Amino acid sequence: MPEPWESFQKDLDNKKKKDFADFSDSTAKANKKKLITKLDEAWKKEDELRDKIIEAHRTGNSGNKPADFAHDDGYKTALKAWKSAVSAFRDEVESLKSYSDSAAKHLKSWQSEHKKFDKDSKKNKDPSAKTKINDALKASSTAISDLDAAQKIFGTLTVPQVFYAAKLNDTIDAIVKTTMKKATDTGLPDFLEDPQRTRTGKAVKRMEKNIKKFCKDATQKAASSPEEAQKILKKALDEHKSLQSLNKEHQLAKKKSAKIIAKHVQSAKMKSAIDDVESTLKKCDDMIEKAEKIVDKAEEDADTDT
Repeated sequence: MPEPWESFQKDLDNKKKKDFADFSDSTAKANKKKLITKLDEAWKKEDELRDKIIEAHRTGNSGNKPADFAHDDGYKTALKAWKSAVSAFRDEVESLKSYSDSAAKHLKSWQSEHKKFDKDSKKNKDPSAKTKINDALKASSTAISDLDAAQKIFGTLTVPQVFYAAKLNDTIDAIVKTTMKKATDTGLPDFLEDPQRTRTGKAVKRMEKNIKKFCKDATQKAASSPEEAQKILKKALDEHKSLQSLNKEHQLAKKKSAKIIAKHVQSAKMKSAIDDVESTLKKCDDMIEKAEKIVDKAEEDADTDT
């Protein structure tokens, strides 16, 4: 009849070859690494999906639900690739969860065997058996350590790692909504996009009209009242200053956002708006210059007469 430690060691060896074969600290870490790799791939595909949503927006799609992009080929291709990557990742999540759960069951069962053997071995007073018993307990402790590492590995994942895309449709909804929210914030100033572009265009026309009127009134008043003419001209200069600031903003946007403007669905209208402000300013520059000469000359003549 075999000694107790021999039976225990044989049982452990069999377990290590079969039930415990896949459970170790290194294997657990390798499985987690594989999961993280799949997650990184899913995140990459999500980025590509978001890029396609933005592209669709720039070509005229202003939807904010997945169904709004159902007929966009770029979106459909990217969505399919993302779903495939997510599926592969979710499989790894379930696999690692199953791996840890299985390790936990084996650990609980074997810990019980270990404790029973350890307790019974203490009753053995045979000095020659001590080394054999200690070797068996040491080997068992190593197996328990490996099982413990395996059962804990799933718990080392972060919440985002565990639950990313767990609810697929909700995740797709969120991707579309958050991307479109960002897409509408194109980095372009409000005055280049409707409705503010239309309002700005009207404001520019109003400034031109006011400058033209003030310059005309100032030149007509110059001969009879140079002082009053200067006050009227000051109103034209104030409007002109505002127009200069507006043109400066448009020219800055033209320089900084050239690539975005070029790809935008309303590119032509944006470029036209920028050109309109610039050309209007040049016309007003001429009006101001002519009016100033007339008013300044009238003021000099008045000073000479006095």
